[in-house]
Amino acid sequence: MNGGVGQTGSGSIQIASGSISLLAGNGIQIGSGTVSSSAGGITWLAGGDITFGTGSQITDGNNGAVTLEAGYNFANNSVQSGAGTLI
Repeated sequence: MNGGVGQTGSGSIQIASGSISLLAGNGIQIGSGTVSSSAGGITWLAGGDITFGTGSQITDGNNGAVTLEAGYNFANNSVQSGAGTLI
């Protein structure tokens, strides 16, 4: 993912055998801020869980897209029922 104010592009995190966590109180703002995708999108694909800690958030003011897929099977390019949760 691109970082820094004024950077452009889209970002993704892909983890086949693990989980993705956004720790409590942290945030991602699409379009500006610490992680910027300038009205692009953020995609998180995890073979395990995707977890948001208390008070964490993803925000957007520029019509960006957010895709969160827990339990993702990279071999089949699809989400597997019961394999991961969005918490």
